[in-house]
Amino acid sequence: AFDFNHSPQEINELNNVPQAPRLFALEMMEGHPEDPFKNERKSA
Repeated sequence: AFDFNHSPQEINELNNVPQAPRLFALEMMEGHPEDPFKNERKSA
């Protein structure tokens, strides 16, 4: 089922797919120890 290979060009394209921003930033979680997006938040 998984017998395929990607060319170097395809790998490069996959690695450079634009990332969509979060639709919900969950600001109320900022500072909480279990904030799921703490690594994505910009430092003030």
